[in-house]
Parts: sequence; structure tokens; C-alpha cells
Amino acid sequence: MEEPSREFQEIPPEPHEAEDRLTLPAPLLKTVTTELGEQDDTADTCTDAKGNPEPDASLRDTENVPWDEDVDVYVGREVLHRTPTPGSKFH
Repeated sequence: MEEPSREFQEIPPEPHEAEDRLTLPAPLLKTVTTELGEQDDTADTCTDAKGNPEPDASLRDTENVPWDEDVDVYVGREVLHRTPTPGSKFH
């Protein structure tokens, strides 16, 4: 069995599609690669058409702070105790 490609741009077309390559709209291509792709932290960074690195959406995080609560109090109580600090055993 052939080793899977680690490079997004190197995914070969099926042999019967070699002559007429299928072009997908960007949102559909993103959906296909997200659903069928696999995270590989050892692969090279994916870049956009201009060569800029693409962000890793799995690293995004948000917090919903209640309107009637001070942001600093909320962050101190709900966020900071889960955030690893340099030198801690949690990395």
C-alpha cells in the first residue's frame, strides 16, 4: 500500500480524472478536506495561494462572558486556572 501524502497540494487525482481535473469551489474543498482529511502535526505548514500560512482552526477557543460580570473576574475564575504556565507540568 502506498504511503499517504503529507502535503495537501500533492494529493494525486484518480487515474480516470487525470485528463479532466475536478475543480471545487473553495468552501466545498475546505469541507471535503476537513471531513476526509487527517491532522498531521509533523507535516509542513499549509499555505494559501499567496504563500501565507493558514491558521489551525483546531487551536481556536472562545469564552462567553456574561454581560453583568467583570471580564477580569471571569477570566481569573474560569480561564487562568486551566492555562499552563512556563515550567508547569501541563504542556
